[in-house]
Amino acid sequence: MKCPACGYTTHKQKQTSEAQIIYEDFPKDLKEKLIYIGKALKPFMHRAKITREWNQFMFAIQEINYRVIRTTLNQYLLNQYQKQGKGFPYLKFMVLANAKNYEKNKIIESKRFGSNPPIITSEEEE
Repeated sequence: MKCPACGYTTHKQKQTSEAQIIYEDFPKDLKEKLIYIGKALKPFMHRAKITREWNQFMFAIQEINYRVIRTTLNQYLLNQYQKQGKGFPYLKFMVLANAKNYEKNKIIESKRFGSNPPIITSEEEE
């Protein structure tokens, strides 16, 4: 059975193959960070649980902008949540929350830090 909202299926072999297809579309730097997180979580959790959580994570973030995922993964790794045993469900909700608030945070950061001054060309000076 397949969820109409997210596309997640209950068939285990299909879950893994579809999650692998989603993973293959990711940029190389995101793949490396996700592999690092998976290896760091491996000693703390059962293999079947990690696989199920990985599949759910991949289905949840497939439509999210890579920039949001990249910043969230950096935040997750800087705070070393993988060493605290906070796995893929925690990371999934971090990504979803950051995606939800991305535009709002972008406006706040531009007000806080400012923006680059406009580039003035020689034609505009005349």
